[in-house]
Amino acid sequence: MIVKETNNNWIIFDKKYISLNSNLKGHSSLSIFNSLNWILHLENLGWQCICWENVINKNESNFVVSFIKFYPLNTAIVWIPGGVIGSNKNILTLNKSIRLSLNLKHCYIRLRSQNEYNTQEIINFLLNKWAIPRYILGTNMTLILDIKSDMKKIYSKFSRNWKRSISKSIKNKIIYSRVYESKKIASLYNQMHKCKSLKRHEVYSHQYIDSIIKVFKDNIIVFGAFDNSNKLLAIRGAIVSKNRKATDIFAACGEEGRKLAVSNGLFFRLIEECKANNCDFYDLSGIDPLNSRGVYLFKNGTGGSPISIIGEFESSSSPFLALIINFYLFLKRKIFN
Repeated sequence: MIVKETNNNWIIFDKKYISLNSNLKGHSSLSIFNSLNWILHLENLGWQCICWENVINKNESNFVVSFIKFYPLNTAIVWIPGGVIGSNKNILTLNKSIRLSLNLKHCYIRLRSQNEYNTQEIINFLLNKWAIPRYILGTNMTLILDIKSDMKKIYSKFSRNWKRSISKSIKNKIIYSRVYESKKIASLYNQMHKCKSLKRHEVYSHQYIDSIIKVFKDNIIVFGAFDNSNKLLAIRGAIVSKNRKATDIFAACGEEGRKLAVSNGLFFRLIEECKANNCDFYDLSGIDPLNSRGVYLFKNGTGGSPISIIGEFESSSSPFLALIINFYLFLKRKIFN
């Protein structure tokens, strides 16, 4: 790949310094999805990472951590899971900057802003000729659980069903302990797909799981629920970030685990460990009350607060390219799942 010098608004920024640059520190839009760890993770999965900087002045810059796949006819697809770090006011020129810098004829960008819903930020995207995609990859709502208080107070906010399930786990003598064997975690996900609890795109591969565990190392906590014969029934894991927040990353439960209602007690043990690692909040990573009612009711039973985020926007050098990609995603998720 040949990168050429340009005078456009966004310039290539060395990803090695993404966690060191002083202009990045303090941005509320920083998340695990634009961290150096996530860069290493997606590179393991075949994406090429290129970071971009939009310099406002000596003391202010905006950044984008992009993941790119190149295709024939000088075309590329760009995925930005962490959104813009900073302001999106100059987002208009990002597509053109990428095409000029990487000698591309066509470029499709899908961006997901993790920022809390903000009308002005959405208006900025629309005014800068970004569009809401025809097919959205994820929900624009999440649920945040405040875990600053002691465990008794956290437990008191659980729903009646949650408390009943935790009591059932205690009665069945369920044991909770750390799990880091990626094959065991992948096996549980496959079990859930076979019994149709999860769709194909919701099942993490062994490669995906193994990559996350290796790149996040000491910043990931995964607990498993075991019966008295030491059989793994369920797992739940979270990534702990420097902003004192844990983010839900793994959640899988086999048929026996569901019958014994182990997931509630497992989550309770996980947040206890997250508190021990100086976390004040737990992000349950996505709720969809309409299309995934069961998952929503489970997460809502924790007593957490639902939050709307900005969500997904797209920019394409060709309307036809955007149409093809959205149609492909629809077929992949809805028809061939």
